[in-house]
Amino acid sequence: MYNKTILAHRLRCPIKFDNLYRMRKKGWLSSNNIGYAWHFIKRRHNNCPDTFCWPEMYGFINHGNYNSPWSEISDALTATRYIHIPCNIDNIHWILIVMDMKQKTFRSYDSKNECHEDIVNNIKRFFGKADLYLTSSAHLSAKRRSLTKRLPYYPKIIQCQEWRYEQVHCPHQTDGYNCGIFTVCFAECLTAGIDIETVTSENIKFWRDTWMFQLANDLVFAHRNE
Repeated sequence: MYNKTILAHRLRCPIKFDNLYRMRKKGWLSSNNIGYAWHFIKRRHNNCPDTFCWPEMYGFINHGNYNSPWSEISDALTATRYIHIPCNIDNIHWILIVMDMKQKTFRSYDSKNECHEDIVNNIKRFFGKADLYLTSSAHLSAKRRSLTKRLPYYPKIIQCQEWRYEQVHCPHQTDGYNCGIFTVCFAECLTAGIDIETVTSENIKFWRDTWMFQLANDLVFAHRNE
């Protein structure tokens, strides 16, 4: 009965009791779980303006949506060096792709330690097509010029076809369902400047419990402030 109760909305996603409980129990995290966690990381580390979390990006790529993201991220990218992109691969595995604007590098963080150059190539194609889309009409061309003028990193993002790819060695999961919590923890560690090796398959239950209580506490304070 309580599993379908909507507790709050984060990143335009309804957060239900079941979404919260999934963080703790053994099971695969949904897109709502991932989005809520990134919302929490973004707010908790608001003193780290060089990192921008974009949970929806891979969804935009899969749907070929080249217009919608820019108005949402333009201001956030003004001082951004890193973009975190959680990727849901075929609805069976979560990984984290990090774009480093300064070093012009894509890095993949995967608890199965697999190569994901194909995912990176999809992201490169997305930005290339987005650039063409933004120059396809007078209105969009003006929008592109505005973005280029306002955002120091915007041209670097669009012109990322030659960026190199690095596969980062990560702590390895020993089951088939903890990829989501590993991905969330990798993002938290990178944003907070913590070694990702602190997250292991041996202590992953601790991290699940910790995230469940952190997000529950966040919801309590959110309701108090409404």
